Amino acid sequence: MPHLILEYAADREAAVPAAALVDAVHRAVRESGLFPESHIKVRARPVLEYRVGGQAAPVVRAEVRIQSGRALEERKAPGRG
Repeated sequence: MPHLILEYAADREAAVPAAALVDAVHRAVRESGLFPESHIKVRARPVLEYRVGGQAAPVVRAEVRIQSGRALEERKAPGRG
């Protein structure tokens, strides 16, 4: 069961709505064929303050948690997992 937690620059949501980001990630994981759609969990958290290299540059961070049970080949496959 994959859990994907997305953190994004809250002040950029007008350019890329969180719902669109969640939908795109959910679709990509579903299309990987590794997980039943009902097991995919994606959520987004806005980040109010951020710095990248000392600058206030927009950021998106993805944390992926996958329970054990996937073969190493599946976890390492390009464009998968």
